[in-house]
Amino acid sequence: MTNAPSQTQHIPEKAAESRPPHQGQVEAIGRTLNQDAECSDVLHNISACRGAMDALMAEVIEGHIRFHILDPAKSVTNEQTRAADDLVTALRAYLK
Repeated sequence: MTNAPSQTQHIPEKAAESRPPHQGQVEAIGRTLNQDAECSDVLHNISACRGAMDALMAEVIEGHIRFHILDPAKSVTNEQTRAADDLVTALRAYLK
């Protein structure tokens, strides 16, 4: 067993909880399908789930950029930090 830090330690607690919000949204899709709900209700639940997954993806990618690509144990230049900030901003805009 190694003492290396977890690859996901930088993911915010809310995103890494044992029952994340998106799990409940996936279950809601199943419930609406099983209850023969209106198509609009199913589509609404799918849209909500997609939004939650996109937000989770943005959190994980941002953490990867800030903690693996820009290694906090090494010296990071202002230019690298700005480039990472720009990439994260573009990513979040794309995933909205």
